[in-house]
Amino acid sequence: MALLLEQANLLSQDQLRAGVIEVYVQNSPILQRLDYLGLRGNAYSYNMEGALPGVAFRGINESYTPSTGVINPQTESLKIAGGELDVDAHIIRSRGPQVRAAHEGMKIKALARSLNKAFIDGDSSTDPREYDGLNARLIGSQKILAGAGGAALTQDMLDDLLVQVPGANAILCGTGGWQLMTKLLRASAQVTISVDQYGVQLYSYNGVPLLNVGKDSSEVEILGFDEDPGDATFDTTSIYAVRFGNAAAETDLFGLQNEGGMLVKDLGELETKPAFRTRVEWDTSIVMASNDCAARLYGITNAIA
Repeated sequence: MALLLEQANLLSQDQLRAGVIEVYVQNSPILQRLDYLGLRGNAYSYNMEGALPGVAFRGINESYTPSTGVINPQTESLKIAGGELDVDAHIIRSRGPQVRAAHEGMKIKALARSLNKAFIDGDSSTDPREYDGLNARLIGSQKILAGAGGAALTQDMLDDLLVQVPGANAILCGTGGWQLMTKLLRASAQVTISVDQYGVQLYSYNGVPLLNVGKDSSEVEILGFDEDPGDATFDTTSIYAVRFGNAAAETDLFGLQNEGGMLVKDLGELETKPAFRTRVEWDTSIVMASNDCAARLYGITNAIA
């Protein structure tokens, strides 16, 4: 069964779990839109189209040259994300149980930000405990360099990015990239403004929302001007176009999770110390089920042209 996290929140009978999911969603524009497929096992196998079979015209009494397409088998393994939070019993006695809820909210906010970063920068070759993010997956024509040594952002660059992702339904960026795009597109009257279901202003270009992925759990911009475009100078950023897909149909970009979904457990007061512990764990990963469901525009300097 495929579910958005927001839908899982509505269906949950566990108030603690529902509250945790709500905080996750509120702190991640990615998790708001990523559809999740529940798995019974630990891995998901699928086939990605590699190359189409050959076709040709033929003349009378001529034959065709047989050919077959190329299918690349892929496997995604679930990775365990989560954490534990302890709140001293004295604090709860003196200030009430709402203090524990506030601390739990902070923990979940940090976890959501960590998953935002993993979605972009996750690299299992560096840390096998995390899943591969977009940077580790995108290759070839799905990576567009703005210019050698970096270049100012143009509307043509955004159009080239969207061409690589037909039917894109989100543009992901950092705060600096978001400011560049809105400034550029306002100047050409190409940006539209609406309000999403959370009451937040939503800027869009050609109907595609511009989503700021924000900061990680260390308060550092996930997509800041700190990338090297190839000249050994860390002064550029990236912008991504993605097509979030339907997990039930197993199309495009979607998420994976254990069939039980996110696990939230109140462990109560510990025997080893006077503190109350809450544990959150989520077996999760992402799938790029098509070659054109995401692309990256990189080497963008802090300027527009």
